[in-house]
Amino acid sequence: MHWQGGGGYGDPLLRSPEAVEADLIAGKVTVTAAEEIYGVAYDESSEHVDQARTQSLRLRIRDERKQRSTVEAVSGTRPILNVSHGRRIDDNLVEVRVDDSVLVACAHCGVQLADTATDDELWLGTFDGAPRTAGPQVTSDHATYVDGEVVFRQYCCPNCWTAVFSSIVPVEHPEHARTIALLGRRRVPWLCRRSDVRTAASLMS
Repeated sequence: MHWQGGGGYGDPLLRSPEAVEADLIAGKVTVTAAEEIYGVAYDESSEHVDQARTQSLRLRIRDERKQRSTVEAVSGTRPILNVSHGRRIDDNLVEVRVDDSVLVACAHCGVQLADTATDDELWLGTFDGAPRTAGPQVTSDHATYVDGEVVFRQYCCPNCWTAVFSSIVPVEHPEHARTIALLGRRRVPWLCRRSDVRTAASLMS
């Protein structure tokens, strides 16, 4: 039997180091998992988080995400939007209105990820890797259960490299997490059809 526990919520690198430390003390995670999943360096001699090493480790993990991911080339520079008054789609995405445009931005750094009037997909870094790259909690061999190829798929903001969506899926699995038309299922129903953007924006004025 392989038991991996339930799925997490949000980017593990955004979790409070103190919360990870509490889990370590309670035996809920290992020192290895704390480092590889949460980017938290634990000093076993002092039994406390090493804050300096943790900051360095988290920066290194973000850089690793950048190096391993594929990002679609775009013309020009993507603007950084003010998301402080934006409308949350979820913990990672924000809808921002600029004049008559309805834009989607990263909730963490504000970089524009899509213009709902012209884009079909979010501009995200994409990584497909072996399931075990998801972390040390993945211990089973997928070939034992399925015939097709399975990958760990992670989408990240191409500016701050926060993980927006991560999952273990068949390699041919549709990229639903990037699809603009499906963002409406994350609390913004009028984003479902791009043709409705102008009408919906005027109704909310």
